[in-house]
Amino acid sequence: PNQFNEEQVLSYELGLKARLLDNRLHLNAAAFQYTYDDLQQAFFIGAAAVTRNVGESEGQGLEVDARWLLTDNLDLYMGLAWLNTEFAGAPEELCEGCDGNQMAFSPEFSSATVLTYTTDVGFGSLALSGEYTYTGEQFSDLDNTEEVKLDSRGVVNLRASITAPSEMWTAGVYVENLTGEEYYHWGYAEADYNLPATQTDPSRGRVAGVSLDYRF
Repeated sequence: PNQFNEEQVLSYELGLKARLLDNRLHLNAAAFQYTYDDLQQAFFIGAAAVTRNVGESEGQGLEVDARWLLTDNLDLYMGLAWLNTEFAGAPEELCEGCDGNQMAFSPEFSSATVLTYTTDVGFGSLALSGEYTYTGEQFSDLDNTEEVKLDSRGVVNLRASITAPSEMWTAGVYVENLTGEEYYHWGYAEADYNLPATQTDPSRGRVAGVSLDYRF
């Protein structure tokens, strides 16, 4: 077992919430800045992960999201996020030359767009939705290793569902990653007991399925 100190974070946020167009458009925006002191981070020694404190790490960003009721049946959601991170104070024996690097799994830009159509079909409420999410390129380790840097990706999801008038149950069909986008969730450059190898976790590809929710 290894010992490490507690981490502390000081954060500031300035936000805005607005209701426009006779309350049909909801708009939210927030700018934020945070600083970690003794941030806890995991490092690999061979195949073992150990936790150590990183000196002072900080980040700042902007998030904007809006939900617009285009018609009584058509709803549009859009969200955008920008993030800039930097960490310092990593132990040299675990992460040499890492000061000033980006935090792992912190894409600079990401977004989501969801369009939903709902209508009454007599025996319930029908909902049809399409979703597009974009995630910018990002590093998967504190060393910011280019060999396992994660590329940007765009994913399309579709869903159709019926909800009972009592709202006790919902049945649906869905397709995730409609276009079969190929990408990695994470990567590690020197895996398997310090052998010169890499480990990666690929996406699932296209997935289709059915779902049934029951509320009681």
